[in-house]
Amino acid sequence: MKRNIPLILAVLNFSVFSCLFAQGQQAPNQDLSMLQKQARDYREEGLEEQRLGNLDEAMAFYQKAIITDPFYVVAYNDLGIVYEAKGFIDQAEACYLNSIKLNPDYPNVYSNLAFLYEGKRDFEKAAHYWDKRMKLGLPDDPWREKAEKRLRDLAEVIPSLKARFLEEDAVRLNKELLVKKEQDAKKAQEHLKTAKKFYMGGEYEKAMQEMEVVLLLDPRAPGGAEMFEMVSAKLREKERLATIQRMQQHFQEGVRLYQQDNSRLAKSEFNKILELTASPREK
Repeated sequence: MKRNIPLILAVLNFSVFSCLFAQGQQAPNQDLSMLQKQARDYREEGLEEQRLGNLDEAMAFYQKAIITDPFYVVAYNDLGIVYEAKGFIDQAEACYLNSIKLNPDYPNVYSNLAFLYEGKRDFEKAAHYWDKRMKLGLPDDPWREKAEKRLRDLAEVIPSLKARFLEEDAVRLNKELLVKKEQDAKKAQEHLKTAKKFYMGGEYEKAMQEMEVVLLLDPRAPGGAEMFEMVSAKLREKERLATIQRMQQHFQEGVRLYQQDNSRLAKSEFNKILELTASPREK
């Protein structure tokens, strides 16, 4: 799990410009003391130097921001990013941890710490901080999704984490199945009502089509088995009457042919009657 530090730096810097400043504020600008305002000015200068790739200058401004306002959470995170980019891993770790001590609910620093521990191949600690980052993220936070993905990747080398995800996924899927079961049961009842309407109107084939959907959605639908049997009985009766009608037609045609001295074709018609009345045989 090697990391591309410049790439990470670029990604994190994007979040710095887009949201860290707002999150790092302890109070609206008008409520800040002169020293707090000065610290934020130093940070802005540090961000600009960092954007230009001047890491030493950026580091100096972030240090000034922290000295001026020792409780400035975001500045510790910024300084940690620069330390890590320069290869000062221990100093970066200390800055990130200080940021957490000052504000345990500041989410961005957790992903930075997680990346740092991945680089040190301390996957247990990396997983711990990715988990924190995931839990602190809002539903629409893209880093929340990234944190979960990194956690799932790490689960391949951490058995306890893999077991946790398997359990969580099983619980989630079970809930989804229960919801789907309830939805299918409601749909089944709707199709059952439609089947009853077709049944009452004598449209038994359409009623059977609806009943097949009912039993597919909910094999134990209340009243489903009874309705299925009622429709089946009507279809069997309809088939029986149709068979009798076909037998009558073959009989009449056979008699006509016999009267015309066409015994061969008459016999064929009578044989068709026997085929219709014969019980099916296993082949």
